[in-house]
Amino acid sequence: MSSPHIVIIGSGLTALTLARTLLLPPFPQALTLSLIDKAKAPGGRLTTRYYDSGTYLEPGARVFESPSGNAEFERAVERWESKGWVKEVEKEKIVGCGTGRHWEGVGGWTKGLIEGMVEEVRQVGKDRVQFYFGNTAINPSPVSLTSNPISLTLTPALSNLSPISFLIHTAPTSQTSVILPSTSLPTIYARTFSLLLPTISLLTLPSYHRHPHPDLTSISTGYSSTGEITGICIQSTPERLGLTYDSTDGEIRRAIFEILRSTTPALLPADLVSHAERLVGRESQVKRWKFAQVEKALGDRGIKVDCEKVLLLEGGKVLVAGDGTSGGVGGVEGAWSASAAASLMVKKWLDGKQTKGNL
Repeated sequence: MSSPHIVIIGSGLTALTLARTLLLPPFPQALTLSLIDKAKAPGGRLTTRYYDSGTYLEPGARVFESPSGNAEFERAVERWESKGWVKEVEKEKIVGCGTGRHWEGVGGWTKGLIEGMVEEVRQVGKDRVQFYFGNTAINPSPVSLTSNPISLTLTPALSNLSPISFLIHTAPTSQTSVILPSTSLPTIYARTFSLLLPTISLLTLPSYHRHPHPDLTSISTGYSSTGEITGICIQSTPERLGLTYDSTDGEIRRAIFEILRSTTPALLPADLVSHAERLVGRESQVKRWKFAQVEKALGDRGIKVDCEKVLLLEGGKVLVAGDGTSGGVGGVEGAWSASAAASLMVKKWLDGKQTKGNL
């Protein structure tokens, strides 16, 4: 294959880390990449919410851990730190998490790690990589997993998209019509809510408190543009709150505030909770996240490759890669590991060692 063209769906951490790897040796200089995302900007779950006041909150992942024992990932994190994209969080500011080192984005994930990686991919790839944002795959029927090139129906259409040699899907909200085989199966999702309160601050709160209550996933703080602690993000799931993913924002707020009012000892001061309940508009926003867990939906149609973070679909031309693939809801270390496993799969593709015949 003299000039392979690989399409990566998504532009989060898995996609960006994978793109950088594929654009460097030992991968061929003739290889070209297209990253296609239905979002308007890169980042995926690591998308920071910025406010006019200068406050920013992380509705996705607030911090990530680099546990001991994964030397390659630790080296990657050290490289990110040397670039000024991430910084270590003091241990006393983290509650309920593992014993490894914890990290946060400098200036938020979007303006730190994500923008830094996008620029690095562009510099490394030059004219061999293209980013397309705001493009959604709307295939009326699944792609033919045994065909090459693979045909995607995109809205808006991309008339300049080269024929696709291989397709790698990293998006957590996977579009099932693109990746599932002809015998369609439902995609199983993990769902979560984030309540963003950018004008509420409490200096005594930890930066990140995991599972502060059985029905809450986390409570975390944000920052202002000057580095001061400000803003609160409260996370939970529909199941924990006794709601559905389609519940109204008002129902989600009421359920969360009921927990905050009734918990002893109090998670937040009573006067602060009462004030927060009266906030409206951008001062009290609900963000929903949905993560596709493709392996559960595909069952024995998928074949694990190298680690549970990667799933090769029948036909050998479509790869699903991401921390949510095998049932999780995403994580920085998992996303990085998925990109590493996916790059090994691409190497097998390009070497001709992975074909339909040996699936």
